[in-house]
Amino acid sequence: MTAPLIILNPAARSGRAGNFVEVLQELRGNPVVRMTTRPREAEEFAREAVAQGFKKIVAAGGDGLINEVVNGIVSSSTPDSPPALGILPLGTMNVFASELQIPLDSLEAAWEVILENHFRHVDLARATHLETQQERFFVQLAGIGIDAEVLEETSSESKMAFGPVSYLFSFLKVLFKQQPTLLLRCEEEIERKGSSLLLGNGKFYGGAFPFFPEATLDDGHLHVLLLKHHHFWELLGNLPSLLIGHPKALCTVQYFKVKKLSITPQDSRFKIPFELDGEMVSHLPIKISIEKHKLLVLVS
Repeated sequence: MTAPLIILNPAARSGRAGNFVEVLQELRGNPVVRMTTRPREAEEFAREAVAQGFKKIVAAGGDGLINEVVNGIVSSSTPDSPPALGILPLGTMNVFASELQIPLDSLEAAWEVILENHFRHVDLARATHLETQQERFFVQLAGIGIDAEVLEETSSESKMAFGPVSYLFSFLKVLFKQQPTLLLRCEEEIERKGSSLLLGNGKFYGGAFPFFPEATLDDGHLHVLLLKHHHFWELLGNLPSLLIGHPKALCTVQYFKVKKLSITPQDSRFKIPFELDGEMVSHLPIKISIEKHKLLVLVS
């Protein structure tokens, strides 16, 4: 198929992304447009698109939609001829698009990137649940502890009503909860402990905040932020340094990089959630590894 396939999440941007259907159908290059109606449907569309021979599969939505499309592509394509992922950033945060420097403020400019045929191979992280052995890839970020609990606390109704501010409300609520201890086993069996964890494949978290200043999408490493303690004022005090990309300046935060690690609760009675690319997935224990140059993307 020479025409690109666009997979649109009409619920993105607090439900406003559905207004772009006609615009997408009239884009240069005669794209085929399919709209999702339920979770994980984009993954099914992407698998079908691979089987049908589409060479460009475009995610029109946010980071959660990109995650679904990527998992559909990777699970059904062969390494020697993978289709390329294109991105039309119609989500709330668009972190992966920011990482790739895709234009965020012009749908037409983002579409031109897709038509120009500039390709780049980037790394993907693979998360494997240690009890079920179920696997899922993520492109940008994983969060365990506070970050995932914020997602659990934020309802779809709240996101529709308040947009990104809804996450702030949930964050303030979660800050007052005691977090159980995480156990990390890294390479060479090094063990670390902490209360919450963020894993980055690229630099950015929550928009254009460089929480992982040393990361690039093709460096072959996971970049880790491990919060050693969980105290309300301490966490708030850490935020300014994290937002400007200086995590190593914080004595209560460890910043390091690995190629693989496993994460389990110190006390197995606790159910500790984890999220991938801004979407809740399951609870610990998991192991995560990085796969070099696993994904082909269209970039400017």
